[in-house]
Amino acid sequence: MTSDRLRGVAALLAVLSLVAAAGAGVVALVVTSGGDDAASEASSASGWTTVQDRTGSEGAATYQVPGGDEWEIHDADFAVSYKDADGRPYASGHAASFYYGNDCVDGEEQVAAGWALLADEEPGGDLTAHATASARHWARGYGTGAGGLVAPTTEPVVDKVELGDGTPAVSARVILDMAVFDGPCLGGDAEVTVVSFRTGDGIKTLVAARYHGVTGGITDEVYDAILESVRPD
Repeated sequence: MTSDRLRGVAALLAVLSLVAAAGAGVVALVVTSGGDDAASEASSASGWTTVQDRTGSEGAATYQVPGGDEWEIHDADFAVSYKDADGRPYASGHAASFYYGNDCVDGEEQVAAGWALLADEEPGGDLTAHATASARHWARGYGTGAGGLVAPTTEPVVDKVELGDGTPAVSARVILDMAVFDGPCLGGDAEVTVVSFRTGDGIKTLVAARYHGVTGGITDEVYDAILESVRPD
């Protein structure tokens, strides 16, 4: 199993796994970092940190995570994607944040208990269909082992929601059975949740994931607050 804390990325191209970064060795996620690594953006009055989208991008958005050393926050140009065996990306995003408050190490690597990012904007008009497909794609990447082992998942649970500024949105949540993997930092299951909304000429999506039942993991209250924090910019 490989994993990477993602500190001090100097090359433009690195390979790691979000699940490896979060605990289990799985299919490689290509990370293309075009800016400063672990760059914290503007902090809000509440003590949470606002993670910014790419400057000047069509359909830009922001989200928030708690401040402090438990979160490693990357700048907007920190781009990531899951790719299939033929090298074709099926899920891509940027502006990733990783949570290390579980304080767990697998081998020599510190393992994250959760993460969040902004998926790349995609064309489309059907929010429900997009959120459902997006949740499946990110869960596929999060739950596919390096040897091809795939964690069983639930069907997406879809809800119509409203962002804090009144923007209509759709959320979709998938639960993964992580018991098929071995690792000291894994929970019995994991969760991937997306929130999709229209912006510009397409659909923007916040993606978040976490392990359930791990010591020092992301609480329900914090996880829900991250999902509710996303806004068109």
